[in-house]
Amino acid sequence: TTFSLFLEAEIKTGENLISENENNAQAYTKVAEAFELLDNKAQALEILLRAIAKNPQDTGLWMSIARLELKSNRPHEALDVFKEVLRIDNKNSDAYNNIAFILLSNNKSSEKDIKMALEYSQKANYLKSNKPEYIDTMAEAYYRSGDSNKAQELIKKAISIAPQKEELKQKLKKFSEIGQ
Repeated sequence: TTFSLFLEAEIKTGENLISENENNAQAYTKVAEAFELLDNKAQALEILLRAIAKNPQDTGLWMSIARLELKSNRPHEALDVFKEVLRIDNKNSDAYNNIAFILLSNNKSSEKDIKMALEYSQKANYLKSNKPEYIDTMAEAYYRSGDSNKAQELIKKAISIAPQKEELKQKLKKFSEIGQ
């Protein structure tokens, strides 16, 4: 298809840029994204790992790897990568929120996981307040820890920021059902 040809051209262009400058993180990302769109996640990951070898402090590359790990249904590996992002940049709100989300994504999360998720989500919200996705994660953490009132309060705040997001309204219903 035309789109496949376009992506193959993107890969060639990116590989040429990499051969000109092995430290060009954007070129690696461009190639990896093209491979991912061609549904070749393994090749995309390989490219990103090559990029990390040249740019070990580039949190954008690490976040791309974590996203790929999540898409490949490897949450534990993604968790490790997000923790590496925080080691490099302890103010990366996306990494904090994603760690919390992963810790909560298992219906059988332990009390310790839920407590840690709450701490990570609070840190994400402290670093970037008024982001509905972060507020949603924190609300879920409060809900899972047994504080449905705080969860409802937070999800209402998220809804006020992003009223078009239907999933937030569904969460409010879920959080309101407890004890009824």
